[in-house]
Amino acid sequence: MHTEVFTQARSAKLYTNTPVDPAQIQALYDLAKWAPTESNTCPMRLLFIQSKDAKARLLPAIAAGNVAKVESAPVTAVVAFDTAFTEKLPVLAPHMPSPSYFDHMSAEAKAFSGYRSTHLQAGMLIAAARSMGLDCGPLAGFDRAAVDAEFFADSTWQTSFLLMLGVADTSQVYPRGPRLSFEEACQII
Repeated sequence: MHTEVFTQARSAKLYTNTPVDPAQIQALYDLAKWAPTESNTCPMRLLFIQSKDAKARLLPAIAAGNVAKVESAPVTAVVAFDTAFTEKLPVLAPHMPSPSYFDHMSAEAKAFSGYRSTHLQAGMLIAAARSMGLDCGPLAGFDRAAVDAEFFADSTWQTSFLLMLGVADTSQVYPRGPRLSFEEACQII
């Protein structure tokens, strides 16, 4: 078992200039897409920002304290969820009746379902990246509405968080933060 993906990996803050090849990005998605989701809805959508032009479009939405981090990352993935994820049900969940139970949900419940499943997939995305030798840095310090306006204005995608990817500058890695013990975080009843 390769537990070091969980026990040794760290959130990266700054990155070396080691490039991430587009084939690595595709291989990353090809691993992460197998994450479990509610009724196999697979609502996560990813925009991989790698070019200088795309990064220049992203930077105005980044909080001042995070600009250097995003600038240093060879790739920044915009982790989004598709608000129209149920349109893919005939392909992804052909076993489901039409209309599906999603059609009977409130708009808020349906959006939450997509958001929740996106985060299940995003957890697998991080584990997959680490298993491939990539370092990750999840980032919430940015203007989500600005990112949506810049990159997703004419789509049904909505930004959740950013994930920087590359090879960490290990001189800039913080000491590992503490975690709660089993007794503090878990119950068995």
